[in-house]
Amino acid sequence: MNNVVKHSAATEASVTVRREDGRVALTVRDNGKGFVPETPRPNPDFAGFGLVGISERATLLGGHATIQSEPGRGTTIDISIDLRHAPDVH
Repeated sequence: MNNVVKHSAATEASVTVRREDGRVALTVRDNGKGFVPETPRPNPDFAGFGLVGISERATLLGGHATIQSEPGRGTTIDISIDLRHAPDVH
């Protein structure tokens, strides 16, 4: 949500969390300005981890993240984690 507020210029955003078949799935969707996902960061000195960090954290938890975006069409981030194989984080 921080990326939505800081970068997207969206007027609407939604977060959906579902638990199904031993998995937890999170979707963040906005109607913002979007971007080309393969484009490198415009500012290499930026201190945040942003979308790369989201993907890395999902992987560390035994899941994966997909990012879909297109200029002028908003962004959707889907994160899915298999709870049966996720590391114990107590």
